[in-house]
Amino acid sequence: MKPTRAIFGFHAVLARLRADAASVTEIYLDEGRKDARARDLVLAAEKAGVSLMRVPTKRLDGFY
Repeated sequence: MKPTRAIFGFHAVLARLRADAASVTEIYLDEGRKDARARDLVLAAEKAGVSLMRVPTKRLDGFY
C-alpha cells in the first residue's frame, strides 16, 4: 500500500484527478469558496467518484 500524501492547490488536485483519480481518496474544499475554480473542482470530483468535503478555512490551515 502506498503512503498517504496530501496535495494542495486547485491545479495540483485537478491534475491528479485527471491523471489518476483512483489515487485520490478525498478532497477538502474551503466552505467559503463558491467561484468557478471551486465549481470545476466539485464537478471533477463528482465525475471521478471522489468524496469532496467542504470544511472551514481553519481546518484547512491545520494541514500545513
